[in-house]
Amino acid sequence: MAARDAVSSFPYAGQESQVMNAWERAVCGADLPANAVRTVIEHSWARCLSAGVDPARPRGPLPTSDEAFSRLLHRFRDVIDVSSPVMEQVRESLSESGTIMILTDPSGVILKTEGDPATLEAAGDVRLVSGASWAELSSGTNAIGTALSLKEPVQVHATEHFCAGIKPWSCAATVLRDPASGEILGVLDVSGLSNNFHRNWLALAMMAAGRIEADLAARHMESRWRLAEAGLQGLSRASSRAVMLFDGQGRLVKAEGITGRSRATVGECGEWRVGRHIEAFDSESGHANAALPDWLRPEWMQPLMRGGQRLGTVVVLPDPLRREPTRRIVDSGGTTWTVGQTSTSLGPIIGRSIALRQAVERAKHLADLDVTVLLQGETGVGKEIFARAIHENRQRTKGPFVAVNCGGLPRDILASELFGYVDGAFTGAKRSGMIGKIEAARGGTLFLDEIGEMPLELQPYLLRVLEGGELYPLGASQPRHIHVSSKGENCIRSGRASRATFSSS
Repeated sequence: MAARDAVSSFPYAGQESQVMNAWERAVCGADLPANAVRTVIEHSWARCLSAGVDPARPRGPLPTSDEAFSRLLHRFRDVIDVSSPVMEQVRESLSESGTIMILTDPSGVILKTEGDPATLEAAGDVRLVSGASWAELSSGTNAIGTALSLKEPVQVHATEHFCAGIKPWSCAATVLRDPASGEILGVLDVSGLSNNFHRNWLALAMMAAGRIEADLAARHMESRWRLAEAGLQGLSRASSRAVMLFDGQGRLVKAEGITGRSRATVGECGEWRVGRHIEAFDSESGHANAALPDWLRPEWMQPLMRGGQRLGTVVVLPDPLRREPTRRIVDSGGTTWTVGQTSTSLGPIIGRSIALRQAVERAKHLADLDVTVLLQGETGVGKEIFARAIHENRQRTKGPFVAVNCGGLPRDILASELFGYVDGAFTGAKRSGMIGKIEAARGGTLFLDEIGEMPLELQPYLLRVLEGGELYPLGASQPRHIHVSSKGENCIRSGRASRATFSSS
């Protein structure tokens, strides 16, 4: 009921003396008259009295040390970066209304303030400043602390504050939540002196918080995409082991192979579900000042970097049941490759150049992954040889290798080659119909040579197959469902061929 009261009703503006009389009774331990104050305020006062908060307190607590505040700014830099433009955009309206906007961390410590300069100066008198804690049990009933206690939006007006020195102020606040996990990231508050109070303050705080959360969601998706892209190589190198991929905030994004003995290393699977926040991780150092979890060793961790920024961390767990013997392969260029039993050389590809060796190494990493691969290069450089080598080195591949030249066939013939046709689709069609190359490649690899030369009018149909798994043979009125085992895209060299793995569904 307290949470609903916080949102559904407004402060008793114009009834400050009645609320003040109720507060005086409350701090003396007397019972309050019925309906003297809002339920949300009465409950908050009770929490403050139980915690021993001084009702005569003239201002908030002293700000934290510069060093501790600097650590907070670093820890919550993503929230600050996203919130700052939103807070700056409402600066003018804040100044016109004599109000300020405040961003705090999840414990109620102020991280950033914006708004009317005169009000910011007055806020300093009550320590409504960066680094100060406005948790309910530190500063009494106030919108920041009470919103955190209720985990709901709330307004606190004038004499509704618990501490005497804060009663000249009014405030409205709402919690900020992580769009991915729902975890509380902090509070966004609108405050001002009580003579400027307006009931729309809470609406402003909630609107701005909604924009911040939407921007955080967009940033989160972009970060996940970049993390997955950067982590693909590290994951593929350890495809035969248990692998865990964490984002920059230490949240588990993906786990592969956490079974059997590997599970015993990190605990039960339920404790490491995707989205679990590992407090010991940190986006810069790989771990915070606190010790790493007992199960985790630093040598298992590998940072994922992009443009000087740490995107996350890959943790490759050792296999307690297998010690993979290594063997050395020396290619014709004199380079020695050390590989485990699950690795292989890449077919008949021979060369000395650094670029070719790098392409071979990338192809080795991709060989046992169900991904779409783009092979680029001039005609005659051996794109099909690379495609066949990747196909043949995929340990899970049992289907055929099917190649189609998209540039050497007329549009109608290419359509029937790719998608097949049904009985009576056109004059001269086989009475039994014909399956296309896409279906023929189920369980194996489809190599589309010169895909850039495919007629434009056919490309949307191929895209529908790749994205929706639906294939319409020529003359058919119902789609056939094809499962495309593709989890990403990776450029091997700089073309015109793609390869995808298909299986029927």
